[in-house]
Amino acid sequence: MSIKGPGRSQRVHLKDINLTSLGWELVLPIVAGLLIGNQISKHLAGQHYPLIVGILVGIGIGYYNLYRHIELEVLRLKVNHLHEHEKEPSP
Repeated sequence: MSIKGPGRSQRVHLKDINLTSLGWELVLPIVAGLLIGNQISKHLAGQHYPLIVGILVGIGIGYYNLYRHIELEVLRLKVNHLHEHEKEPSP
């Protein structure tokens, strides 16, 4: 995605770097929930409920992070769209 104009192309690329972390935003909470649930399961004599709950909580947190990033990106696009229309000369 390249936008013509001085300095604008570089800003677009810097903004897109933030989007490369979306995979980590989903995976890290799931892995953390798995590890924490596993440790609690070991201390509770092999019951697997904490492991399942940990994974489900991690999945919920991961998808919430994705939702937050997508919502923020949509908001940025709306603001950029409004700024572009303000810069256009009136007929």
